[in-house]
Amino acid sequence: MTPEFSEFSYGLAFTHEYINRHPGLGAAPELPSLVKEGTEGGGWDLKLGYQGHPKFFQFKLSEFMRGSRALHWEQYGTPHYRFRVTPQNQSDQHNLLKDLAEDYEDVIYAAPRFHKQGQFDELFLQKRVTDNSIWVPVRDLPRIHHDERHYLTFTSEERVAQWQSEPIRLEGKFSAEDHYATVNERRTIDEEFFRELRQNLIRRLRESRGPVFQEPDQVDEIETVLNETHRLLTTQFGLQMVVLVEGGG
Repeated sequence: MTPEFSEFSYGLAFTHEYINRHPGLGAAPELPSLVKEGTEGGGWDLKLGYQGHPKFFQFKLSEFMRGSRALHWEQYGTPHYRFRVTPQNQSDQHNLLKDLAEDYEDVIYAAPRFHKQGQFDELFLQKRVTDNSIWVPVRDLPRIHHDERHYLTFTSEERVAQWQSEPIRLEGKFSAEDHYATVNERRTIDEEFFRELRQNLIRRLRESRGPVFQEPDQVDEIETVLNETHRLLTTQFGLQMVVLVEGGG
């Protein structure tokens, strides 16, 4: 059963709650907003140099599985959820995220443990969307090959997920509580951070796609670095980067 809400709505609610969960912490501006053109006196207004904790989210929608015809019913014997990992012959995105997680630990699949619009509305008002989501660190997942079909499955109550097609009970941190505990592990978010991030994204794309990858031109201006980093994250990796900083905004 497909969910009654969109991936966009879920991701927006998840991000809003994640940003506002901790008093005294807020979110750094999103990448396109980090640089504002036309400030007084001309030039660019750079909002960089803060201490922050970056996480990279890819939002998924969960299918609600029930009844004996559900693919993994024999394993669960109870209603459960799953989301699909795109096969390698359709997209190299999962393995790209796996590679990127070697550079940045917090690359995460986030998916709801609910599927009805009424549940979504209630959890949003209660500020419990993130608590009722599965957080899956991509670094803890296997790589995929060729046309293999893989799913991550979990129940509404489980704090862990299982990797299918071959059942593997994953070890790792899968709850909001686990990941909120890391927000005080901060690093400097400055020009060097974004230049390095851009280069790492390009390197991972080059390694994955080889000669067919058309490498972007070298750029020096920080505003171009920021905009291109945002483009690569969203269009090639399917990620949203959220940085929690002290004071926020």
